[in-house]
Amino acid sequence: MLEFFVTSKVRRRLLTLLWRDGVSGSATQLAKRARVAYAGVYRELRAMKLLGLARSGREGGAEVFRANESSPFADTLRALVHAPAGRSAQSVDEAGVRTRGELRALGAPLFDRAVEVQDVEAALVRGVALAHRDPTVARILPLSFFHARDQLDPAHLLKVARDSGEKQSVGFFLELTGSLSGDPRFKRSAALFRDRRRSALRSFFPETSRAEREAAERHTPAVAKKWGLRMNLDFDAFRSIYDKHSHA
Repeated sequence: MLEFFVTSKVRRRLLTLLWRDGVSGSATQLAKRARVAYAGVYRELRAMKLLGLARSGREGGAEVFRANESSPFADTLRALVHAPAGRSAQSVDEAGVRTRGELRALGAPLFDRAVEVQDVEAALVRGVALAHRDPTVARILPLSFFHARDQLDPAHLLKVARDSGEKQSVGFFLELTGSLSGDPRFKRSAALFRDRRRSALRSFFPETSRAEREAAERHTPAVAKKWGLRMNLDFDAFRSIYDKHSHA
């Protein structure tokens, strides 16, 4: 969807970094993250700032840019960057069905047919990506993380999550699973994903109205806020389904 409305590759990558991934940084740092030329990044950042889509401040002698959460277009931008990428609706659905099947194989209480999981870490990261548009998947994900606890390679999980732009969200689910299960391995693994440069909360789910954002602000669990995330799912929503199925 983003590719259709935003034809500039540099602009797409910056919008994704700032508004989906919650990244902040200098023009040089963002150019490196986006893998594009500095000149194009700096030009786009100045234009975004002029339009109120980005804001900046001085940190350690450098001008650091971040998403302007107070922009009147904030909800629209978040919905746009979280929309499925340039694939047909059918291919997106097929990928989602396969991912749900992988999560089922990893212990999630889903009705989908289980499919073979060849890369546990990659399957979990795909599950996190799917969870952005499927609250049911979000609620059951801690069960898949928990059942995969003896197979998880934290270093490989970190690499896959970073490559997929899901480092922040995967870190959140690791810590959430640790809180629900009491298994200290999850919180130790989550520490690898921590990025203390984050400040403003970003939406985990697309928010298309002020009412949705206000509901998310009321219900976001403390562990999500710790990871810079806002979501209209409270801790009990995760706890209830985890307690029901963790011993199944």
